[in-house]
Amino acid sequence: MRKNIVAGNWKMNMDYEQGISLFSEIVNMVKDEVIGNQEIVVCSPFIHLAAISKLSAHTNNVSIGAQTINQHESGAYTGEISASQVKSTGAEYCDFRAFQSVVLILVKQMSYWLRKLMRL
Repeated sequence: MRKNIVAGNWKMNMDYEQGISLFSEIVNMVKDEVIGNQEIVVCSPFIHLAAISKLSAHTNNVSIGAQTINQHESGAYTGEISASQVKSTGAEYCDFRAFQSVVLILVKQMSYWLRKLMRL
């Protein structure tokens, strides 16, 4: 049976303590109100990922994700986060709406190189 996923994020709002507090409220709400086969995915800013991953470890139906990732695995990309860095925090997801821009960049890069190759 397929699992229903409900996901959300809080963009670039809240400091560290406020984000942890909000996540605790979400976990309590999920414990009280979610019935059935739903999975709640919280895609937080990077500063919260490690802490809320630990808080979610003992919670059923709550998973963690990043708000965005960069298409590069490593390098001189100031302020960017790679998929492996996100995974190392315990997060399992990335907000797809944010990830779409990464996919779009990759598609554009592939198109560029394909056009170059076709001219050879």
